[in-house]
Amino acid sequence: MRWPLVLRNAIQRGRNRSLAVAWTLATAAALVLTTLVIELVFVAFLGFLLLPFVPFAGVVPGLLVGAMQWLVLRRVVPDTGHWILVTGFAFGLACFLTIVLGFYVLSLAACAVGAAVIGCAQAALLRRWTGRALMWVPVSVAAWTAAAAVLLFGPRTVPGLSGPADRLVSWAGGFDTESALGTALLAGLAAGAISGGAMPWILDGRVSAPRAQRSLH
Repeated sequence: MRWPLVLRNAIQRGRNRSLAVAWTLATAAALVLTTLVIELVFVAFLGFLLLPFVPFAGVVPGLLVGAMQWLVLRRVVPDTGHWILVTGFAFGLACFLTIVLGFYVLSLAACAVGAAVIGCAQAALLRRWTGRALMWVPVSVAAWTAAAAVLLFGPRTVPGLSGPADRLVSWAGGFDTESALGTALLAGLAAGAISGGAMPWILDGRVSAPRAQRSLH
């Protein structure tokens, strides 16, 4: 009688690992793509014309992170259509608050506040599918503060990636410069591993069907 239960648990553990890995890779890929796009646009085309929009620059990575995470999330929960827009808006607000608070508090503390904004926004959607949605807030704070720490203090060079990225951005800009693509990859892996590791447990506290259906209206 125990074999069906053991088999079911093994299958569930495999699915959890698959979800965690996919979430980690999706988050990392989003940060890498965002960094590449921003660097190419900033260096090669618009340059300092983009400076007035820096406080709202978080919207770009937010939309890409939301889109990549949505590709993973939509396989396990229903109606994830708002995830991309909510994540984009939350990143934009988080970026703005981080810049403003950065004048008054330590950079990482400001980043933690911004990360809490992202966590609260996404948790508002997660609560439709799980009773553990509030735990997503501290998870997000840990994940995105860790990513910020890597971006601020992490290595500038990642073997196998930084060299080609430097050459690409330098070619686009017409002058020698360094790319932050390698650091973005490490930051994305940090944020993705922390949040992705927690996501299976968060979603394991599934809400009942009636509550889930009511939340969609």
